[in-house]
Amino acid sequence: MVEELHCSNFEDRAILYAAGELIEEDGATVEVHAQQCPSCAAVLAREISLRKALAARVQPAHTLDHSELLLARCRSELFEALVSNAMAVGGRLSPRICISSWLECRHADPRGSPCR
Repeated sequence: MVEELHCSNFEDRAILYAAGELIEEDGATVEVHAQQCPSCAAVLAREISLRKALAARVQPAHTLDHSELLLARCRSELFEALVSNAMAVGGRLSPRICISSWLECRHADPRGSPCR
């Protein structure tokens, strides 16, 4: 972990923890902090619950119709572009920023306004 874990930066780590994206040592740090801080424990529980709910909705590709496949591919490509852009400018990729950017694009003009 690059920076020390505090309540102020816990939410980003909770998102990564729930997604299984932290190394074992960092995951243990998140668990210890959550055990000591009730408000951060609630944040972690919320993220884990959200992750489980999303995982329950995942559909195998062969069960999707063509429009759902296209949408899934577009979302994947958008996420990859957001990650590439964050890394290209040397910035830190924040899960919250990534999700909010994706939501902004998702609600873009349906007539084809580009997402930038």
